[in-house]
Amino acid sequence: MSDMWWRRRPERDDRDEIDAAELIASYSAWLDDRTAQARRRGCDLAFFDTAIRPTNDPTMPYVGWSHVFLERGASPPLGESWTIYRLGPKDED
Repeated sequence: MSDMWWRRRPERDDRDEIDAAELIASYSAWLDDRTAQARRRGCDLAFFDTAIRPTNDPTMPYVGWSHVFLERGASPPLGESWTIYRLGPKDED
């Protein structure tokens, strides 16, 4: 079996055979929560994809991302494979 993050199947596109709408809704809830946490801390947010795991949270049935909060402008611990959201005040951008 392929280790690719996204698999193309004739009947639908999916990640780990999970419905795309459920996965996107989970990602949205996860990202909203992590972004709010980072803003409260005055930090940037860095994250990357991990294995998908089910949760007990009906608003976020899956989790498949790992994250760290960074000092504003800092580099993530594992280099460029991370996605970074720079969340400083708009006047700092």
